[in-house]
Amino acid sequence: LVKREVIRVVTPGTLIESELLNESRNNYLACIYVTDGAAGLCFCDISTAYMTATVITGDEWESLLINELSTYSPREIISNIPSESSETLKEWLKSREGSVLYSAFPQHFTDENTENAHGRFGNEDERVLFACGAALSYIKETQKIDTEYIKSVSVYNRSQYLEMDSSTRRNLELCETIVGKEKRGTLLWVLDRTSTAAARLMRERIEHPVTGAAEILRRQNAVGALFENLMLREEISEKLSHVLDLERLITRIIYKTATARELRAVCQTVSYLPEIKSLLLSSGNDELINLAVNTDELTDIFELIDSSIVDAPPFQVREGGMIKDAYSAELDELRSIVNDSKSYLDKIEVSEREKTGIQKLKIGYNRVFGYYIEIPRSSS
Repeated sequence: LVKREVIRVVTPGTLIESELLNESRNNYLACIYVTDGAAGLCFCDISTAYMTATVITGDEWESLLINELSTYSPREIISNIPSESSETLKEWLKSREGSVLYSAFPQHFTDENTENAHGRFGNEDERVLFACGAALSYIKETQKIDTEYIKSVSVYNRSQYLEMDSSTRRNLELCETIVGKEKRGTLLWVLDRTSTAAARLMRERIEHPVTGAAEILRRQNAVGALFENLMLREEISEKLSHVLDLERLITRIIYKTATARELRAVCQTVSYLPEIKSLLLSSGNDELINLAVNTDELTDIFELIDSSIVDAPPFQVREGGMIKDAYSAELDELRSIVNDSKSYLDKIEVSEREKTGIQKLKIGYNRVFGYYIEIPRSSS
């Protein structure tokens, strides 16, 4: 009998497959909790375990909600109300027909789920906790996995960022053109020369320009330190060119969908962390030094994967041969049986002769019974 059960429900906002995702942008699931002329709003990218949230209030909260949705461009939205309850939201969804899935799931916006979010994220605004709790509940229901890997939420105030309505954002062509919705010809296209998944961070910072002078100066100083030191910049760039999308690779490991090749990809990326960290420490810039100090070299992860997974593993786990020889004595023994089954059977045959004293005992095989022990009538 083969056990059959639903192990995962795939939806637009809960994709983790690299071939279905754009490496340079997040894939957001949005959760909207509407109550008394306000909304708790949460965005979660389960492929990177990133979650952010805010509260929207005021007489024009619906228009402000649309601005936030336009900024993050979620692929899927769940809410405690149907879209027909808000004419503004209904019109926005109509303009994006086919690219955003909207569902009313009030069953996820419960006190129990809110308490779960409170226990994980602390004393945040209740409307934020309702939205985050619903997101965690929906992810757990569809992905059939514990959501403990989403450890924190970044709660922001809209005043932290330059406020732009959806029309302004569209006309500025920050990340996509008005005609064709392409990257080419946008501000992001001009600035993006990244060779890593940090392109997602660049997109996020272009879409959310900060307003605090201290934060702006901190970033400028870090960029300036690299701009003024060509040698350091080139060395860091060379090392980073070997770094793969660690955020999404780790998530695939959590979901138990990672292949042996993806484990080796993690190992490869981690192997460059000590060198990158050392280069950042030598920069002389406080921001870059602080970044280095807070970087875990993940030595234990590197040693575990490097000692256990072969350098060029097969694409599929079912192909076998992904574990190195001498890593597991038990596995080595099983491999020897598979690779030299005749010698193994000969040993069993000799052992059974010694145990029984029957010198003409033999081990045979047929397709009906499999392997069997054969003894002469005179010994029965």
